[in-house]
Amino acid sequence: MTQTMNLDSKDFANVVHAGNSEHTPCRFCRSVGKRRFFTASERQFGMGDEFTYFECGDCGSLCINSIPTQLSKYYPSHYYSFARNDGQHPQDIGWIRRKLRAQRATFNMYGTGLLGALVQRLGTDYFRYPWRWFQVAGVTPTSAILDNGCGGGALLRALRDQGFTNLSGVDPFIAESISEPNLKITKGEIFDLKGTYDLIMFHHSLEHVAEPARYLAAAAEVCAPGGAVIVRIPVADGYGWREFGEYWFALDAPRHLAIPTKKSMADLGVHCGLVLESSICDSESVCFWGSELYKRGIPAVRPDGQDTITADQPFPESELEFFRQRAREINAVDDGDLAFFLFRKPGAKA
Repeated sequence: MTQTMNLDSKDFANVVHAGNSEHTPCRFCRSVGKRRFFTASERQFGMGDEFTYFECGDCGSLCINSIPTQLSKYYPSHYYSFARNDGQHPQDIGWIRRKLRAQRATFNMYGTGLLGALVQRLGTDYFRYPWRWFQVAGVTPTSAILDNGCGGGALLRALRDQGFTNLSGVDPFIAESISEPNLKITKGEIFDLKGTYDLIMFHHSLEHVAEPARYLAAAAEVCAPGGAVIVRIPVADGYGWREFGEYWFALDAPRHLAIPTKKSMADLGVHCGLVLESSICDSESVCFWGSELYKRGIPAVRPDGQDTITADQPFPESELEFFRQRAREINAVDDGDLAFFLFRKPGAKA
């Protein structure tokens, strides 16, 4: 099913009436020109509520037309990012273990340090996130790291387990702020924070805000000179939207308020005073199995809060492996539905 439209198509409408809902600017390029409207439903939890989106005729981004007044309704308590994983991540691992794990983390990021290599040989680190995120950012275990839209802080706690000591997060939807050893999570927005950070991360959070330029500019403001800003985000010019259209898993109405193309995301970073250092596609198999669930009318999360993919096992392992292989294939040709952007703030590191 193809949803990408020719700009000359009659499906695009010229927006000319200021003041009405159709005058919503593109949330990435700010254009109020041609766009194609379409309807998207809430599918992750099976709520079924419908929302009007548009595809920008100038940059290709996908944007919700009007933001729901009760957006928090669509972030129930069992929303995946609210998981804290406290049982897996003790608050204090002790200073000796922390030092050893920090040496191991440095080895895993940069391949240096005999002590870190030895610690790595003695046992796995159980770190389920790619070390390359932090290697390309150029951070160390003592760097100031901020995760914007961190939810319950699962990634931050995993980093603390690896010996990182200067970790912060911010999220407007968590129940309350959290203060723990080497970790502080603020209930609020990036605009509420003070200080500077060596790395600021938007792991699938920038698509959840109505004004991505405002948030990225705020990140550039609090990023230290020479520091990095990582954005991981769905992209509208990849395989997922083109193949699955309204059933695309990463469309995720109405939580995803704005989804850029690779170019509109790169352009936004430059507009905010950052330098694009690199970008790659990093799709996962959920592009396929999640979208297939939605085509069948099956939500990704059951009413009891369990993930359908693990609780009901709707696909045999052979099909799941096929989906994993397809994700690798679309990434290899730069056609993935998710992308990783590494921006750098100009200036020399202190």
